Amino acid sequence: MDPDYAATGVLRNADTDLWAAFVTFAPYAYDATVWDLDGRRIAELSDEGTAIVVLLTSPQREAVRRIVGPRRLVPLEEWNARHRLARRMLVLDGSESDSAAVPQ
Repeated sequence: MDPDYAATGVLRNADTDLWAAFVTFAPYAYDATVWDLDGRRIAELSDEGTAIVVLLTSPQREAVRRIVGPRRLVPLEEWNARHRLARRMLVLDGSESDSAAVPQ
């Protein structure tokens, strides 16, 4: 890990001040993740909040879909499949880049 990269490690949400600090910091972090007590990832913000992963129940998913629209709410499996395809295209193309635009 880069010694100039600030990291907290895993912290238990023991009090409201810690949670408030997380909520304040998370949108600006390279990676901020929340797990439940069983170790399941329930929320993840990446790249300063430009990519967000959230575990939702079916009713929650439909409520979010109504708010943000179906094109912006992408199931994680579909997102991963799109990015695997984009990475394969980069390799076939001979590009040295680590990222690619994923066709919509």
